[in-house]
Amino acid sequence: MELMDKNTCEIVQDLLPLYQDGVCSSASRTLIDGHITACPDCAAMLDSLRAPDAAGDVLRQETDGIIERQKKVFRRKSATAGIVTASILAVPVLICLIVNLAVGHGLSWFFIVLSALLLTASVTVLPMLLPRDRGLWTAVGFTASLLVLLGVCCLYTGGKWFFIAAFGTVLGLSVCFLPFVLRSHVFREQPLTFVGRNKALVWMSAWTLLLVLLLAACGVRSDNPLYARDAFAITAPLLLYAWAMFAAIRYLPGACLKTGVSLLLSGLMVFFAEPLISRLLGYAFILPEFRLSEWGPYTADGNIKWLALLSLGGAGLICTVIGAIRAARHTGK
Repeated sequence: MELMDKNTCEIVQDLLPLYQDGVCSSASRTLIDGHITACPDCAAMLDSLRAPDAAGDVLRQETDGIIERQKKVFRRKSATAGIVTASILAVPVLICLIVNLAVGHGLSWFFIVLSALLLTASVTVLPMLLPRDRGLWTAVGFTASLLVLLGVCCLYTGGKWFFIAAFGTVLGLSVCFLPFVLRSHVFREQPLTFVGRNKALVWMSAWTLLLVLLLAACGVRSDNPLYARDAFAITAPLLLYAWAMFAAIRYLPGACLKTGVSLLLSGLMVFFAEPLISRLLGYAFILPEFRLSEWGPYTADGNIKWLALLSLGGAGLICTVIGAIRAARHTGK
């Protein structure tokens, strides 16, 4: 009897959507009418179907369930593919190990092959095994495995170039891929962390730090006693310009004000960069000459810099004034 009641409930619950829409047969309606008077569970389900947004809730639940099931299927297939790929990559590792030992080389170049295959696995196997944030962790895994490969090659060749290659490689990768890494799900979860709120600032800081580390690593390997002075003289004005442009574009209000300040900074950079670098290198601070009537090998550079300063500076000043007026009006409102 209990089994019959359970089966009846299942039948009635399957028919309830048709009953609610008035499209079931008269026999089904009679069955349901009699059943819900004695079954509180089925009566409660009918009440939920009669709620204002019940149909939408049911549809969303079914959609979410289908999507979640498909995600699980995809993750299982992806993990299986990753395991198969890892097994395939393990074959050459085993072959190289046997050959390396057979020819009496110990485990010398085997580690180069192993780290190279690890690099391959970071962009093939790793994304298949990750359930989420594949881009973020693939970038991290690729960078780490690439550094391992550089380190192994450096040790095998007896070189002292690892830190130069490592900082240069990470600097190049960070310029290209760090913005996408910072936009990943990890840094967008609420509440936002400092990194999530200041992604552009973090990117600029990382880029600057890696550049300084690269210059320091080059300085350690350099025999030039004036390397530190020369590196600072050339790099400092460029970094100052980059950070000033970043601050203007990122933090100033209004497109017109951003454009104006950027044009002013560009004009000043073109005009004063060479004299400033010369002064930091220990030479005299000499401004470019402006002789518009003469365009020879010794005057063209100065004329171009003056024209750039006047044109960019003039346009930038106009845009800055307009942008400042608009920002003041907006603040007043």
